[in-house]
Order: sequence, then structure tokens, then C-alpha cells
Amino acid sequence: CLNYFIHVFSCLNYFIHVFSCLNYFIHVFSCLNYFIHVFSCLNYFIHVFSCLNYFIHVFSCLNYFIHVFSCLNYFIHILSCLNYFIHVFSCLNYFIHILSCLNYFIHIFSCLNYFIITEGLLIFFVYIIIYITV
Repeated sequence: CLNYFIHVFSCLNYFIHVFSCLNYFIHVFSCLNYFIHVFSCLNYFIHVFSCLNYFIHVFSCLNYFIHVFSCLNYFIHILSCLNYFIHVFSCLNYFIHILSCLNYFIHIFSCLNYFIITEGLLIFFVYIIIYITV
């Protein structure tokens, strides 16, 4: 009977050893599960940073377009300044036209003055001829 009990306890000891080994493997898998969870969290953060990188890229592209529109604004400003100078030269052209018209009238009055002087000399010579002959 003792031999039987010793055998039973020996078997129980074997099962206890087997369950102890199983407990060890369960602990190892639990640790692995913990690392898997940690890597899953890291994967989540990597995804978040990837999304942030995407938004940074989008804002970088927006910054490029803002720079392009800023350059366009600069060229529009230059064209506006050119338009102002064209307006100034247009006004100068108008004043040059007015001075040209005034020059034309001065030329007409100069010609009239010439005819008045010529006519005055003719009248003077006619008067002298009449005075001498009479």
C-alpha cells in the first residue's frame, strides 16, 4: 500500500512539475503579450507621427503656394508701379501735346507778326513814295 501511495505521490509530483512548467510558459507568453502590446503602442505612435508627417508635408506644400502667391503679389505690385509710370508718361504726353498746340499758335502769331511788319513797311514805303511824288 505504501508503495502505491508513493507511486501516487510520485505521479502527483510529476503533474505538479508539468503544471509548474506550464505556469512558466504561461508567464513567458504573458511577457511576450506585454511586448506585443508595447510594440502595438509603438506602432500606434509611429502611425500618429506618420500622419503628422503627412500634415507637415501638406503645410509645406501650402507654404510653397503661399510663397508663389507672394511672388505673384510682388509682380502685381511691380505691374501696378509700371501702370503708375505709364499714367505719368501719359499725362506728360498730354502736356507735350498742349505745348505742341501752343507752339503751333505761337508759329501762327509769328507769321501774323511777320505779315504785320511786312504790311507796315509796305505802307511806310507807299507813304514815302506818295510824299516824294506829291
